[in-house]
Amino acid sequence: MYDNKPYFIVQSSLWKISEAEEILYKPEEIDSFLVARILQYKPNDTIEQKKWIQYCREDSRIRPDYEGIFGFQYWLTTIPTTTVDSSITFRPPVHFDGKKVVYLTPKYEKLLNSFLGNRHVDLGEYDIMQPAYSKGNSRLKHTFLNKAALIFYGHWGGYWQYETYPKANQIIFNPEMNRAVVMFRFVYEGGEAILEKQNGEWKVVDFRFTWIE
Repeated sequence: MYDNKPYFIVQSSLWKISEAEEILYKPEEIDSFLVARILQYKPNDTIEQKKWIQYCREDSRIRPDYEGIFGFQYWLTTIPTTTVDSSITFRPPVHFDGKKVVYLTPKYEKLLNSFLGNRHVDLGEYDIMQPAYSKGNSRLKHTFLNKAALIFYGHWGGYWQYETYPKANQIIFNPEMNRAVVMFRFVYEGGEAILEKQNGEWKVVDFRFTWIE
């Protein structure tokens, strides 16, 4: 959807960086982790152990949950994390052939907000599934800017989403600093990508969408 846009707008800040006790993505790692948790929290109940193990193995969607964000059986899936830093100036060096990169600084965001204004149709005004969207002069200016860089009006209304997606919100490293979870947003939904350092380079080894507005 960005192919014909000459500009990419890249984030200039990151919510926080954290460290987790471990980061898992391989099926055998996740299976061992879940079984160990079940045996730990159901030590004297063989029937419950077998039931939970069977349930986890039949549902491949069950994975480790960092910080208990998704709240599925907190005792079973959550891997504790510790915040290392927060509210970070974050301008990752990125390059794309044929694209110009602009970082969304607070000054640029203020300027864009002033230019676009905030006329919009409220969330759900015409349909229960309808997100908020720009209208009037805001819509005309939005269409004009979209010729250069694709931007979105905020799903809930009252704000703009300028960044070229995906946008990273949080990065969680393991203690060895060779695996990381990147919590990301993609327009009105998001999820987590798992990266692993292989031969000195970070590679995406797994990702999934986990929420939608």
